[in-house]
Amino acid sequence: MAQIESGSRPSPGRLSRIYASGRSFFLPGTFIYSAGFGAVAGIGLVGAALVLRTAKVFFWDEEYLRLQSRRRYLEKQAAFFADLQEKLKAHYIGNVLVREYDPVDTRLPFQAIQEKFRF
Repeated sequence: MAQIESGSRPSPGRLSRIYASGRSFFLPGTFIYSAGFGAVAGIGLVGAALVLRTAKVFFWDEEYLRLQSRRRYLEKQAAFFADLQEKLKAHYIGNVLVREYDPVDTRLPFQAIQEKFRF
Protein backbone atom coordinates (compact mmCIF):
# COMPACT_ATOMS: atom_id res chain seq x y z
CA MET A 1 0.00 0.00 0.00
CA ALA A 2 2.89 2.24 0.57
CA GLN A 3 3.92 2.05 -3.02
CA ILE A 4 0.54 3.17 -4.24
CA GLU A 5 0.50 6.12 -1.88
CA SER A 6 4.04 7.18 -2.67
CA GLY A 7 3.16 7.73 -6.37
CA SER A 8 6.00 5.70 -7.81
CA ARG A 9 5.20 3.56 -10.78
CA PRO A 10 5.86 -0.15 -10.72
CA SER A 11 8.81 -1.31 -12.84
CA PRO A 12 7.80 -2.67 -16.22
CA GLY A 13 7.58 -6.42 -16.65
CA ARG A 14 9.87 -8.56 -18.74
CA LEU A 15 7.53 -8.68 -21.79
CA SER A 16 7.04 -4.94 -21.81
CA ARG A 17 10.80 -4.40 -21.74
CA ILE A 18 11.28 -6.84 -24.65
CA TYR A 19 8.46 -5.15 -26.57
CA ALA A 20 9.94 -1.70 -25.94
CA SER A 21 13.44 -2.74 -27.04
CA GLY A 22 12.06 -4.52 -30.12
CA ARG A 23 9.88 -1.57 -30.97
CA SER A 24 12.88 0.73 -30.97
CA PHE A 25 14.22 -1.10 -34.08
CA PHE A 26 11.09 -0.26 -36.07
CA LEU A 27 10.94 3.46 -35.45
CA PRO A 28 11.37 5.87 -38.39
CA GLY A 29 15.02 6.51 -39.17
CA THR A 30 16.29 3.02 -38.37
CA PHE A 31 17.67 0.60 -40.95
CA ILE A 32 14.96 -2.01 -40.44
CA TYR A 33 12.22 0.60 -40.83
CA SER A 34 13.80 1.92 -44.04
CA ALA A 35 14.32 -1.56 -45.47
CA GLY A 36 10.76 -2.57 -44.64
CA PHE A 37 9.37 0.63 -46.11
CA GLY A 38 11.40 0.07 -49.29
CA ALA A 39 10.25 -3.55 -49.56
CA VAL A 40 6.59 -2.60 -49.17
CA ALA A 41 6.96 0.26 -51.65
CA GLY A 42 8.72 -2.06 -54.11
CA ILE A 43 6.01 -4.69 -53.83
CA GLY A 44 3.41 -1.98 -54.39
CA LEU A 45 5.20 -0.64 -57.47
CA VAL A 46 5.67 -4.13 -58.93
CA GLY A 47 1.98 -4.84 -58.33
CA ALA A 48 0.98 -1.60 -60.02
CA ALA A 49 3.25 -2.35 -62.98
CA LEU A 50 1.74 -5.84 -63.27
CA VAL A 51 -1.80 -4.45 -63.23
CA LEU A 52 -0.95 -1.80 -65.84
CA ARG A 53 0.83 -4.36 -68.06
CA THR A 54 -2.15 -6.70 -67.84
CA ALA A 55 -4.51 -3.85 -68.76
CA LYS A 56 -2.30 -2.92 -71.71
CA VAL A 57 -2.25 -6.50 -72.98
CA PHE A 58 -6.02 -6.88 -72.62
CA PHE A 59 -7.07 -3.54 -74.08
CA TRP A 60 -4.33 -2.03 -76.24
CA ASP A 61 -2.16 -4.88 -77.48
CA GLU A 62 -2.16 -5.11 -81.27
CA GLU A 63 0.85 -7.37 -81.67
CA TYR A 64 -1.37 -10.23 -82.80
CA LEU A 65 -2.64 -8.09 -85.70
CA ARG A 66 0.93 -7.52 -86.88
CA LEU A 67 1.68 -11.21 -86.57
CA GLN A 68 -1.44 -12.16 -88.55
CA SER A 69 -0.47 -9.73 -91.28
CA ARG A 70 3.02 -11.22 -91.46
CA ARG A 71 1.57 -14.74 -91.58
CA ARG A 72 -0.75 -13.77 -94.45
CA TYR A 73 2.16 -12.19 -96.32
CA LEU A 74 4.30 -15.29 -95.83
CA GLU A 75 1.45 -17.54 -97.01
CA LYS A 76 1.02 -15.43 -100.15
CA GLN A 77 4.75 -15.48 -100.72
CA ALA A 78 4.90 -19.27 -100.25
CA ALA A 79 2.02 -19.75 -102.70
CA PHE A 80 3.72 -17.47 -105.24
CA PHE A 81 7.03 -19.32 -104.98
CA ALA A 82 5.33 -22.72 -105.17
CA ASP A 83 3.63 -21.60 -108.39
CA LEU A 84 6.90 -20.19 -109.71
CA GLN A 85 8.71 -23.42 -108.89
CA GLU A 86 6.04 -25.42 -110.71
CA LYS A 87 6.39 -23.19 -113.79
CA LEU A 88 10.17 -23.40 -113.75
CA LYS A 89 10.06 -27.16 -113.38
CA ALA A 90 7.69 -27.40 -116.36
CA HIS A 91 9.99 -25.17 -118.44
CA TYR A 92 13.00 -27.25 -117.41
CA ILE A 93 11.26 -30.48 -118.44
CA GLY A 94 10.26 -28.83 -121.74
CA ASN A 95 13.83 -27.68 -122.39
CA VAL A 96 15.20 -31.13 -121.63
CA LEU A 97 12.70 -32.69 -124.03
CA VAL A 98 13.56 -30.17 -126.74
CA ARG A 99 17.29 -30.85 -126.31
CA GLU A 100 16.70 -34.57 -126.59
CA TYR A 101 14.44 -34.26 -129.62
CA ASP A 102 15.97 -35.93 -132.61
CA PRO A 103 13.90 -35.94 -135.80
CA VAL A 104 15.68 -39.06 -137.00
CA ASP A 105 14.16 -40.93 -134.10
CA THR A 106 10.68 -40.07 -135.40
CA ARG A 107 11.10 -41.89 -138.71
CA LEU A 108 9.89 -45.36 -139.22
CA PRO A 109 12.58 -48.02 -139.31
CA PHE A 110 14.30 -48.26 -142.66
CA GLN A 111 12.24 -45.38 -144.05
CA ALA A 112 13.15 -41.79 -144.94
CA ILE A 113 12.21 -39.02 -142.55
CA GLN A 114 8.92 -37.34 -143.27
CA GLU A 115 8.89 -33.62 -144.11
CA LYS A 116 6.58 -32.64 -141.27
CA PHE A 117 9.25 -33.77 -138.75
CA ARG A 118 12.08 -31.73 -140.28
CA PHE A 119 13.01 -28.30 -138.94
